[in-house]
Amino acid sequence: MIKKFFCLNLLFYIFLFSNNISHASDIASEGRIIISNPDVLYTIYLGMPRDYVDINFSGAKGWDKSVSNFSNAYNFTRKITTKIEQSFTVQFDANNNVKEIKNTFIFTDSKDLENVFLDMLNSLNKKYGSPQKAKMTGVRYRGGGIWYANGHKYELSRYYWGKTSTISFTVTTNY
Repeated sequence: MIKKFFCLNLLFYIFLFSNNISHASDIASEGRIIISNPDVLYTIYLGMPRDYVDINFSGAKGWDKSVSNFSNAYNFTRKITTKIEQSFTVQFDANNNVKEIKNTFIFTDSKDLENVFLDMLNSLNKKYGSPQKAKMTGVRYRGGGIWYANGHKYELSRYYWGKTSTISFTVTTNY
């Protein structure tokens, strides 16, 4: 009976561990997809009319949407795992066209953050070369860079907020 209990526990922990690895690799893969075509994030592109954004995300499952009339933006969030969330913000200009898209991964366990961040950073360096500008390092800021290409600004940032860490990738037009 004890052997059976031990074996079941061992199988449970192996499943739990392998499940976490698969989610971390899923996040890394998601980061690579975002960087591979940064001008189109989740079917949203810079200059896209708000009505098209509404249509594109009307059937999105698993995302919670909030609207900020103050900043003229939509924010979509979803929980990927118990330790990783994703936030996707679409900022509109005065004509209600997309002027900024920001994707943020929020980690409550930062062990996976470093690999995902470095993977995204290396992909951006291959695509655009070394960053033209680096943000000033602050108390919570832990690296990233800014690239200017195709009339857009691409920014990758990594922040630590106590037990929470984030990786943000932002694409902006008319900077």
